[in-house]
Amino acid sequence: KKSASAVRESDGTLAYNYCQWLYKYRWHVLAFYAVVAIVAGWQALELRSTMDNRVFFGPENPELKLLTSLEKDYTQTNDVLVAIESNSGDMFTREGLSAMLVLTDKLWKAPFATRVDSLTNFQYSRGDSDEVAIGDLVPKAFSFEPSELSRVRGIALNDPLLKGLLVSHKGDVAGVRVNFQFPRDDSASVAEIATYLSNLQADFLVKHPGVKLYFTGNVMVMQAFGEAQQRDIMYLVPLMLVVMAFILYLLLRSWVATLIAMSVAGLSMLISMGTAGAMGIVLSAGTAPAPFIVLTVALAYGVHLIAEYVDGCRLGASNRVSALGTVESNIFPIFLTSLTTAIGFLSMNASDAPPFHDLGNISAIGVAVGFILSFSLTPALLQIFSIPVDPKTSVTHIALKQAARFVNKNPAHVLTAMATVVLVLALGILHMRQSENWVQYFDETFQFRRDTDAVLQKLTGFDVLEFSVPAKAYGGVESPEYLAKLQGFTTWLRKQPEVLNVIAISDIVKRVNRNVHGDDLSYDRLPRWREEIAQYLLLYEMSLPNGLSLTDRITASRNASRVTIVVGKTGENLPSDVLIPLSERFETWLRVNGGPGMAAEGTGLSLMFAHLSERNISLMIGGTSVAIVLVSIILILGLRSFKLALVSMVGDFVPAVMALGLWGYLVAEMNVAVSIVAAMTFGIVVDDTIHYLSKYARARRILGMTPDQAVEYAFTSTGKAMIFTMTVMCFGFTVLGFSSFGVNATLGLLTVITFGFALLSDFLILAPLLLICDRHYKMFAWHPVRRISGVTENEPLRQRVDAYFERMVTEDGHLVAGRPPGAGDVQLWSNDY
Repeated sequence: KKSASAVRESDGTLAYNYCQWLYKYRWHVLAFYAVVAIVAGWQALELRSTMDNRVFFGPENPELKLLTSLEKDYTQTNDVLVAIESNSGDMFTREGLSAMLVLTDKLWKAPFATRVDSLTNFQYSRGDSDEVAIGDLVPKAFSFEPSELSRVRGIALNDPLLKGLLVSHKGDVAGVRVNFQFPRDDSASVAEIATYLSNLQADFLVKHPGVKLYFTGNVMVMQAFGEAQQRDIMYLVPLMLVVMAFILYLLLRSWVATLIAMSVAGLSMLISMGTAGAMGIVLSAGTAPAPFIVLTVALAYGVHLIAEYVDGCRLGASNRVSALGTVESNIFPIFLTSLTTAIGFLSMNASDAPPFHDLGNISAIGVAVGFILSFSLTPALLQIFSIPVDPKTSVTHIALKQAARFVNKNPAHVLTAMATVVLVLALGILHMRQSENWVQYFDETFQFRRDTDAVLQKLTGFDVLEFSVPAKAYGGVESPEYLAKLQGFTTWLRKQPEVLNVIAISDIVKRVNRNVHGDDLSYDRLPRWREEIAQYLLLYEMSLPNGLSLTDRITASRNASRVTIVVGKTGENLPSDVLIPLSERFETWLRVNGGPGMAAEGTGLSLMFAHLSERNISLMIGGTSVAIVLVSIILILGLRSFKLALVSMVGDFVPAVMALGLWGYLVAEMNVAVSIVAAMTFGIVVDDTIHYLSKYARARRILGMTPDQAVEYAFTSTGKAMIFTMTVMCFGFTVLGFSSFGVNATLGLLTVITFGFALLSDFLILAPLLLICDRHYKMFAWHPVRRISGVTENEPLRQRVDAYFERMVTEDGHLVAGRPPGAGDVQLWSNDY
């Protein structure tokens, strides 16, 4: 027997001494973290956010480089398409065209507007005696006579540059396309433009009640991205706090325990976001899940510790001693789980989308902070505040003991049944197809989504493919051969079922040639001589008003021209698995029929997002593979067994396979969110595996239990905490599943499915597999206990402690009063009992 002071001086473990220090300075620890919270909150205020949808593409992204190059040669593609619908079903009336004139004029006054194209200011050219007249299709002095209205209708519904783009085929909807040049930060510019358009719409509809307005385009997409981010932070984070507090209370049955767990998790989230602010990370819609992830993981750590702490108190230990035992028995397993979780999140840096890099990095920081707080602030709070404990054995404990005995009796049957389930679910992966539809990232609660759906249904498509078709040399676009091939390309494009509209310079040259010859239809063709083409282009450009020049169609050196192709189907835009092959088909035609000199690659924001998902899948496979290798090494070192680590990997892989298979049956679409779930959840899934295996290994190596006893010990000692942590995580990510932004919603729902399968896998796949392997291959050798809570122990002492706890705890788990014989003034506690 030793006195407590002798134990501390000679044989105290690091964890024991650390807990003694925490107890002594618990108020100092609390004051320190109060200061940290203030500093972290101040840094979090430094966080900046962006609405730019191009933030999803890194500087080396080939599609971004291609689009940037096109914009450098022509103009930026920051546009808004305003569709105006007549309630009468005809835009070619006095009321309809008058409203169009007013709207066009108002949009010219929008902030940063550089070009406005509408039905009314369309530059229509016609032959007039020996002259060519070029001007607005509907000038401000328009007479609105029936004959004039009929003439404008006929021109608009037959001109290839208008039909299906700025006027519907039925003539009931018209469009105004505005292009913007951002002079400064995109978020400020987008916010100013969105405010102007909102005010314009409210005022316009009051003065023109006979029409409806719909707003879509790239600028409105940016505004929707910003709105999505704001919604998730302003609405879902508070909702998550309320839901998690309620769930924690149901699990822990104590408001004190709930407040401790919530306080530690909230501080973890605040510190991680403050660190992100100090690092200069820019938030976007893609990083919006970061607070949810950090809060959920930190809560899981806290719940795990508090659940085991409460079990210790239930068996009769004081809060101080129970906190000591909880820290001592969990610090190494949770350190391993934190390390593997952080590696899983850091593997997201392999993604092609920078926001997912930031999401992974913020989450990894949150995991590290959560671990530190869990073993500093949590035990300090547990020793300050007393948590009421029900001494009765919980229903969960009894159920886990029965489940363990069932697994022990039928390991082969359980494993066979689960293997069948896994195989059936895995076949669902074959149903999955890579598909991205970025308009559907936003649900119908977004005004952008509703307006875009209306424009798709009533006017034109949303997806635009851009081609910068090169000519051979300076001034090459004036070559008859070049224009002939370009005209062949546009003629072929208009025959494709997916193409709604094509804009190319060749159509303008054809029309001017006809105008010059008195609108003789026999001259509705391209000129034969280069000099004619140059003159006609010069004539046309000199007649254009300010802001409507051909600089958005022809490069300054006239060595390339731009072909804009609007694609889609009636009422819907094209998913990525259709859009990418379609663009490749267009590229192939140019390469084969135009020759090598006219070969060009398609670009556009829709195409960029389509390629993002495709590239992200392959890159994340590589990143996840690296994470798997690192986690495997950590498991081998941490569990001190190659065989045990190998068995554990089965339990780590299976949940992702089952979840993706079920997703294949239910949804069948693999988008950018699905591509990162495996990497993000892999590290978290390993957590419960490590907890289970560490308890099993402890039972076999140190406590000398048989494989069957070790299974029951692992189930009952850590199973309750595993269930609680996974319940917390599932509810946390379920809240994220309510996000109105599709990427985050998919991420949340698929993660919940993965976590559910992870818990099932640990109990019904890992446990029987480990049991069978251990029974046949004797994976562990028993090493007598050397240390319990700082007490050097020999075999007789171990036998006395075993005998004491056998007498102290009855079969149903109720406490029996008594003290360990011969214990003196030494307080013994270990979670092993």
